[in-house]
Amino acid sequence: MPLEIIMRLFYIALFFHISSCTEHKINYYNNETPKIYLNELFNGKLLAHGIVQDRPGKVIKRFKVDIKASWKDDIATLDEKFVY
Repeated sequence: MPLEIIMRLFYIALFFHISSCTEHKINYYNNETPKIYLNELFNGKLLAHGIVQDRPGKVIKRFKVDIKASWKDDIATLDEKFVY
């Protein structure tokens, strides 16, 4: 069996092993407080700031995001403009 196929199988097995270590279900957070209402949190004009880090954790770039958030029924629309 060629090394490339062996490595692909290894990475697939590793992915499933790592992803099976945790189980994420939204229901786990039902009783958490304070309650978060996304339609109130993401509404209107928002400003976000972020960073990009290299592998060791050094900040290599900073950016800001201008966001216009709106809702129609239960569907959110985020119009985002990133400035690096």
